Order: sequence, then C-alpha cells, then structure tokens
Amino acid sequence: MTSKSDPVYQENLFRPPLEMRAAYVWLIGAGMVLSSGGFASLKEGGVHYYVFIFMTAMGFARIYQVWPLISQQIKLFRNKVTTIPLSALRQLNNAVENARRGTTMRELDAQMHNEPSDHRQRRLERKLSKLAEQQSERQVYIGDGFPWGTEHANRAYQVTSMTTDYTEIQLPFALRPFEKRWREETLKLCGRPWIHGLGQEKQLFQLASSFCGHTFIAGNVGTGKTTLMKLLSLGMLHLDGHTLVILDPKKDKDWRKAIQAEMAARGELHKFYYFDPSEPSQSVRIDPLRNFNRNTEIAARLSNLQATKDGDNDPFKAYGWQVIEQIVEAMLFIGQRPQITGIHRALTVGKNELCQKALEVHFDNELRDSWRDTITEGDHYLERLIGFYRSSVAAMHPSKEVEGAIDLAERDPSHYQRMTASLLPLFTALTASPLDELISPVDDLGHSDRPPIIDLKSVAQNGGVIYMSLDSLSDPVTAGYLCKLFLADLNAVAGDRYNYAANGGRHVSIFVDEVHAAVSGNEGLINMLAQGRAAAFQMFLATQTIPDLEAKTSPATAQRFLGLCNNFFSMRVNDDRTQQYVSDNFGEAQVLNQQITVSHGSSTANDIGAFSGGYSERLNRMQMPAFPKVLLGMLPNLQYVARLADGRRLKGRIPFILH
Repeated sequence: MTSKSDPVYQENLFRPPLEMRAAYVWLIGAGMVLSSGGFASLKEGGVHYYVFIFMTAMGFARIYQVWPLISQQIKLFRNKVTTIPLSALRQLNNAVENARRGTTMRELDAQMHNEPSDHRQRRLERKLSKLAEQQSERQVYIGDGFPWGTEHANRAYQVTSMTTDYTEIQLPFALRPFEKRWREETLKLCGRPWIHGLGQEKQLFQLASSFCGHTFIAGNVGTGKTTLMKLLSLGMLHLDGHTLVILDPKKDKDWRKAIQAEMAARGELHKFYYFDPSEPSQSVRIDPLRNFNRNTEIAARLSNLQATKDGDNDPFKAYGWQVIEQIVEAMLFIGQRPQITGIHRALTVGKNELCQKALEVHFDNELRDSWRDTITEGDHYLERLIGFYRSSVAAMHPSKEVEGAIDLAERDPSHYQRMTASLLPLFTALTASPLDELISPVDDLGHSDRPPIIDLKSVAQNGGVIYMSLDSLSDPVTAGYLCKLFLADLNAVAGDRYNYAANGGRHVSIFVDEVHAAVSGNEGLINMLAQGRAAAFQMFLATQTIPDLEAKTSPATAQRFLGLCNNFFSMRVNDDRTQQYVSDNFGEAQVLNQQITVSHGSSTANDIGAFSGGYSERLNRMQMPAFPKVLLGMLPNLQYVARLADGRRLKGRIPFILH
C-alpha cells in the first residue's frame, strides 16, 4: 500500500466499495448453507455449523473493512438537521469550570438524567469528562466540523470534476432504498451536502479569549446567521461575568426566548432587559445620550445620523453639528441633562427660551440678584438680556456657553431653516411616540407602573443582558438611527472604562445583526473595533455580504471593518466579492493533478500493418485555492467556513438549540 508520504500517493475516497461484493458472496454462501439442510447440523455442531460461522464472520469482516469508506460516501449525499438541548450546551461550555469546581462525571450524569434526553445528549455526556481534561482555558462551543486542510482541498477538486449526478460514486445495493428519504431531508437544507462530508466531524471549540479580537459573520438571508449568533451569544453568557448587549433589527423571537430561558435557568431573569419600540408596554427605557466623556460627543452622535454625500465635509452636517453643540453646552450650563426631546425642542421652538435661561443663570452666578432690578420682564425681554450681557457683563464675566446660546437665538430664520432641513426629520422620527418616552425617559419615581429606566453603563458594570429589538422591517430608517445611537453610547462606556477603570471590569459582548445599517458615518464603531479590547469589549457583527458594507461606506472603510475582526465566519454567499475574500483567507494548497495521455497511430510507409500506440500518466502538484470560492455558493443552510484568530480554518455546521 502506498504511504501518504509517498510523492505519488493519490487518495481516492470515491472508488466503488468493491469489498461489499465479497461480503455479499460470503453472506449469500452462509445463507445457502442454512438452506441446504444445515439446520440440523447446526443443532448438532457439525461441519455445516463451522462453515456457517466462518462464512458469516468473513462477510461481516468485509463489511467492517469497507464501512469507513461507505460512511464517508454516505455523507456526500446526506445532510441532516442536528439539535442540542440548552442544558447540554451549557454543560459543554462549562466543562472546564465544572472540572475546576470538582464536579465529577457521576454528578453530571445525575444532573443530565433528570432532563429529557436523546441520543445526542447522551453522546455529549460521554465526552464531557474528556473535554474537561483537554481544555486548559474556558472555551466556547461553535458547532461540529473539522479543520480544513490540503487533503480536503484535494477531495473537493475530485468531486467538482465528477458528473452532475455523481454517478462515479455507487452506494451499496442494500443502502439504495434509504437514498430517497435522505434526499428529501437534504433538499430542505439546500446546498451541496458533500462539502461537509469531505472530513471527519467532531465538536469544535474556540478559546474564549480569542473572541476579544472581534467576530464578523457573513451569509445570505436564511442561511443561519442568526442561529450562529444565538449559539455564540449563549456561549458568551455561559462564561460567568459576561454582559450581553444584543441589537437585533429583525426582532427574532426565538433568539430572545433562548436568552430568556438561559437567564431563567441561571436565576437571573430579573437582569434580562428588553427594549422594543413596537411593544412599549413591555420595553425598558434607555437614554442613548446618558453616557459621554466630552460634551462634543453628543453633537457628533446626532449629526452623524444625517444622510450626506460628502461625509464630514458636508456643510449641512457641519452646520448641524455646530447648532447641536451650542444647544448641548447651554443645556449643561443651566443644569439640564441633554436628551433628544429637549434638543429637538431647542432646535425648533425653544431657542429663545434656552438662551434666556442661560443668560439668567449666568447673571445669577456672577451678579447674584442685583441684575433683576436693572432688567425686568416685559416686551423684548430677551433682547434686553442680550444687550445687558454685551454692555455690562461680557467684558468682566464672559461665557462661551452663553455666547453660543446668543448666537443660536440670533441666527437668520430663513437660513437656519434651510441648513437644518436634513437634521430636523431625524429628530422628528426619534421623538415620535413611543420613542419620545423610551429614549428620552423622565425619572418618575412616583409612578410604579411605568417601564423601568436602565443605563448601559450600569448594566455593563453589574452584569445582565440587554436585548434591543429595533423592528427594522417596519421602519428601517429609525432602526438605523437607534442602532447608531446605542452603539455610540456603548462606545462612550468603553472609553470611560478605558480611561478610568483600574481593572477593566466585566467583559461586554455586543452582538449587532444587519450591521451595515449602522456603519455609515459611524467612526465610533471602528474605534470600538480598534480599541475595545483594552476595555474588555468584544463585538460580533453580522451582515449579508461585504458589498453591503461598501454600499454604506466605501471599499476602504469596509476593508477596515473586516481587517479589525480576527474571526470571520461565512455562511452561503453568492456575490463574487465576499466569495473571493473568504477564499483568499483560506490561502492555497498543493492539489494533485493527474494528466493522462493516450495516443495511437498507423503508417503504411514501411509496412501496411504497422501500428503504434502509447499511454502515459503524469502526476504533479499545483498551487490552487484551498477553498474554491465557488463552494461558498453551494454551502447548505446552517453550515459555515471560518477563519479564526488562532490560525485555524474550519468547516463546520451549527445545531438548532432546543429550549
């Protein structure tokens, strides 16, 4: 037998299982022994008995010999949905922790046997002890699969060179009745099952620390991105001390229920916070402007929501930033917390009122009550306040906050209206009911029936889960605004922790589905990817394709997002840009190329019967893509390929989580 180290070694997993023919002969022969009157001899222990035993043993020996080949070939045709109970997933992710706490396998068995069990759960139990020994650090279960290597690349190229219906692969006659049932289940999952059948499947784990480098997930609609996000989010939740923030534009109820079930199992259901504008009675209230390190951050957050063509160079965006900055400075000066509803009022009908309050507070601080005898309320009260400031106060007690409020109040109304035309609609969307109460909450301690108010900074410090269902199907524009605002608030929390926290605090895992809706003009998101690890923040971003990012930003910015994510998962994708990116990340492999030359000829120059013929076979190795990009468009649902921070390239599939 040729060794794999031999230069001319050529693997062929797709040959006919010829050993089955010998098995048929041996087993048929054993049957003939019985049918030829050997029953009596069998009872008496005669020659027929020993012949029957020998022939049966030889038949099953042949089946045992060829079964690895057959089982490998079955996987080329068959795909199935796998499931895992939430309790078993918890045990997998906590295997090391259970070992550290001295939990014996017998105790784990007792815990598991009290729950509904199936074949898969029992198999997980048997492997739990072994996993605990192998793992030296907390790891997260990421599905079942295998590392993709050169051997799998060679097998893939062999299959792609076959005929359309793969007639080169012939399953044993005894298994053909099962093909129809396998085909029905396989068709439901779409794609080509043979891609995952090229390797030996086992449970896949990833070091928890590797996710600190951020994760990006791509995949077409319906291929399993959300299921993968659910698996990873539960894995992060199983790591004690992690806070979860989930921004789900699609309002996936199964994802939310799975997280709720896990929080209930942990006895922490009171730490599950649900935000949903479409269900205000069940939603918590969150102020996305609550946390900031510098006053200018609020103006940047809100002005970045404007749809502009010229980015930061757009004059309308710059004008909007300046106006909001003046409003925020004035609000903080008079002791009013900036909220979206308050800023909206100041932008529209409250400019003069804000300016008046700022002047009055400044005069009270610097002049005490003496100024009230000079200026009394009445006609043109604001104009008289401004005049008094400029003539009697500005020289000795200047205030940039007050001067900003005066500048805002004195702007030309027609020019002001034109320049804020693109800014006001987004404020209108963010202050419409019920968002006016949900994201601009007012502390009302006397009303116990009102939804609770939470702060992202407090939850990040104390632990819990914030599940934000943004309902993008009904209102994609407002959902995009909310996603950007909440991410900006989280960015401020990370910045505060990075600057002032001594030990970094709890790990915060942020899951953002359909992230392309939040990347436009969101420099803070890039900063989070670049520096979030230092603040113990890690991000999991998902979208359909790379062009989705490029359409909202630019190819260079999209490449920055991808480059800052150390882990990349790809489900089935059809666009060439994403396929090429994934294929390039898998590198190249040496693929065996076989060239066969057959020649023949005849000549009558010397002899009328002269004939010549030749046959030559040549094997050489060529550098080819290790994972051909065309396979990305053939992946079945719930299957992925991945490039991980530890250098592994994986082919995996994810189970449905039962809860």
